[in-house]
Amino acid sequence: MVRFKFLSATFSPMPVFRRLGTDYPDLTFDIAVLEDHGVACLGTIARQVVNFIETPDWMAVYERIYDEPPPFSGGDS
Repeated sequence: MVRFKFLSATFSPMPVFRRLGTDYPDLTFDIAVLEDHGVACLGTIARQVVNFIETPDWMAVYERIYDEPPPFSGGDS
């Protein structure tokens, strides 16, 4: 498994996600996205198809990305 993280200046970088699918059609990407306005999404890119679903569990997506609970959650950090 290869894992990479990046921050973008605006919303989810959909053109980047689409390009990953085009450049690497034999790979599957598992993606977790948090946006500043409180939206959390989980998604995949497989065979040049990008699928995302919005999830209400913002804290679980945060933990998936950062491997720890959000600092304001009251959990151990």
